[in-house]
Amino acid sequence: MRKNNTKRLKLAGLFGAVLLLQTIAHAGYYLPESSTWQGSRYYNQNDVYAYVEYAVYNTDSNSYHDTMDGQIDGFANPGNGQYIYAYQVINLGTDLNPIATFSLLDGDPTATDYIGYTDDGNGGLVPDNYGGSFIWEFTNGLFIANAHSAFLVFTSDSAPVAGSLNISTEYGLEPPIVPETAAASIPEPATITLFTVGAFALLKRKSRK
Repeated sequence: MRKNNTKRLKLAGLFGAVLLLQTIAHAGYYLPESSTWQGSRYYNQNDVYAYVEYAVYNTDSNSYHDTMDGQIDGFANPGNGQYIYAYQVINLGTDLNPIATFSLLDGDPTATDYIGYTDDGNGGLVPDNYGGSFIWEFTNGLFIANAHSAFLVFTSDSAPVAGSLNISTEYGLEPPIVPETAAASIPEPATITLFTVGAFALLKRKSRK
């Protein structure tokens, strides 16, 4: 009986450690909650291991308008577009592979009225962007492991659509085209939880035998 309890305690400790690591990994993100569209994804491609959080805010959504500070869904509109697209990146790799560029591979930059960045207020690395493309370069400091970016934003009247992105350790005028299927190669939090619950059920079943 004690042996079974010990196994269960060890498994519970492992599960707690996984949740703690997830909390630490996501601690650098500050994007305000959006009522329109919000999510995140891991990126693991070409020596880059990163985590990207994204959100879209609708400036015409009067039910979410805060007249006290003039912000929509907690995020100030840097331009005049109906939608604010915002991204934030954290480098989960090593100091040997600092991130150089973050690029969006879909969409039309001419359909936007502002492309740039907004300070996140928490020490996010500020990028270079000249307002003409969906390419943000990080030259104002090394974007090393555990560092995160400022909010990378643009505004447009175009409704939210899904697109692909590229993160590179090399600077350049044009990013390489990366297939959307190359996005996530490590388990997401929900997958890890399922694995843990399944292992617990298996140990419980063995203990009954």
